[in-house]
Amino acid sequence: MKVALLVASSAMVAQVHAHGYMSIPTPRSTDVFSDMTNTGACDRSQSGKVTEFKAGEEITVEWTRNNHLGGFIRYSMVPKGQDNKANFDKSTFFYTCRESNCTLKQCKDKWCGDDPGSKDYEIKCSSKVKLPDYLQAGDYVLQWTWHSAGSSYGNVGWNTGNYKTCADIRLTTSGTGTKPSCPTFVGGDRVTKMEGKSSDQCFYFDQNDLDSKEVKYGTGEEQGKEYYKYGKPKEIEKCGGGAAPAPAPAPATGANNTAPSAGGSQPSNGGSKPTPVATPVPATSSSPSRTPKPSSGGGRPSWSQKPSNGGWNQAPSDEDEDENPGKVQPPNGDEGDDEEEETERPRRKQNKWSEDN
Repeated sequence: MKVALLVASSAMVAQVHAHGYMSIPTPRSTDVFSDMTNTGACDRSQSGKVTEFKAGEEITVEWTRNNHLGGFIRYSMVPKGQDNKANFDKSTFFYTCRESNCTLKQCKDKWCGDDPGSKDYEIKCSSKVKLPDYLQAGDYVLQWTWHSAGSSYGNVGWNTGNYKTCADIRLTTSGTGTKPSCPTFVGGDRVTKMEGKSSDQCFYFDQNDLDSKEVKYGTGEEQGKEYYKYGKPKEIEKCGGGAAPAPAPAPATGANNTAPSAGGSQPSNGGSKPTPVATPVPATSSSPSRTPKPSSGGGRPSWSQKPSNGGWNQAPSDEDEDENPGKVQPPNGDEGDDEEEETERPRRKQNKWSEDN
């Protein structure tokens, strides 16, 4: 009987050590509260140590990772005494990835659990979270919830369920903002960085909403890998929100920063040039080709294109057409001499015949 109890106790400890909790700000407890069916609110109903912040302040939130993969963290905040599931569910103000800023050092694989030899709860993850700037000063309860994580009891295709921790905080100032229609979402995690994915998403397992039941896709370290995805939390998708914008990157050295002319767009490096308003000056060419006559009924090309093989083979732009109606204007005075001479020679002969007769 004692042996059976000992085995059962060891199994329970293993279950507890397999999951995590919020460690900063100071939680009500360090108990691991598993809420697989998503019916609970906090790890403990009694209030704990109160931590003071200002409305709208950006704080650091830290939690234990352990050997699980992917997922999201949801942050909700309600007035003290109103900390029940229904109120938390409608008071979400922030989301992050569960595997953001994790302190893994040796574990470099996408499917890796903890660092070899690490202790339970030793590996931490964290994120910067901006508290609501629309709440009045007073006492509140912050709820931290992880969901959509995978790999449980050594089975990659099993979900972990939801884990919730609460912290008592006091806002010492009142906010002046307005509650947004959608919570803030900050994406990017260990796996998206490792695989070069965009930072507006997270790596997660099976579904992007809080779990309501246990999910098992096979057993072992291989079965169930196809159920891992990249994306945003379900709540963010429903309200039409997106990841918080990243800072604009600095321009590359030597990039073309010249503003485009009216009606044209600035090309990227290696792209085609925009059409300028003024007729461009051609590059010096030793023997440019003749300007061909445009075919009847055909479209009129633009002077804005560079000459091919050193020659100008395009018709003038509208601006040149207005100044020289009915005549193809070459880029300089030399290129049109041959053609003008050819067109004038028959006229001279005709005039001479008229004079003689």
